[in-house]
Amino acid sequence: MVTGKGLLEAVKAVIAAPFKALVWLWFSLMRLVLYVALATALFAAVVMGHGLWHMSHPLDNPKFKGLTYWQLLEWEKMVTDRQAVAWNRAHPNRGPTDWQTCVGVDGGIDVFVLYPRAALANLPVLLHNPKIFFQTVDKTWEGWPISGFSPYGNNPNDPCIFGYIPTPEQLEQYKLEYQTWKAQQEADSQAGK
Repeated sequence: MVTGKGLLEAVKAVIAAPFKALVWLWFSLMRLVLYVALATALFAAVVMGHGLWHMSHPLDNPKFKGLTYWQLLEWEKMVTDRQAVAWNRAHPNRGPTDWQTCVGVDGGIDVFVLYPRAALANLPVLLHNPKIFFQTVDKTWEGWPISGFSPYGNNPNDPCIFGYIPTPEQLEQYKLEYQTWKAQQEADSQAGK
């Protein structure tokens, strides 16, 4: 026999059922979002870790002559400093920072933007052949213009063009020359004050 108490419990169960389903659906979706976020963060950490590891080894592309990415950035900074001074002397009527229009992607941005972009561009490779994924990402990233970006095209008088890339041995000699040049620039600026 149906009692009033049993009927009341049945009505409560019927009314509560959609809310219980919504709560279950909400927690299931949140769990799925959490798993996807965790997988994305893990993938990003692996890609960035590999990118940082790869950047500390000689680049495979022969145009970089065996330099590591960090050596390439160091050399590019030394060349940019010298070219900026030369450009500012050649253009006294321009602002002292106008030469900066030639600076493409900062090295830090390159590491945290271009390498992951190369990984995302090669996601189909990951799905079809995971064994060669990182090799493909490395080759894609090295093929992009890491060094020598210039909005002015191939004008040889452009201070933004880095047409020469040294070998690791030549880089060490260039560092010594750069330190001498930098000390001379500082001495000249002190004498000019």
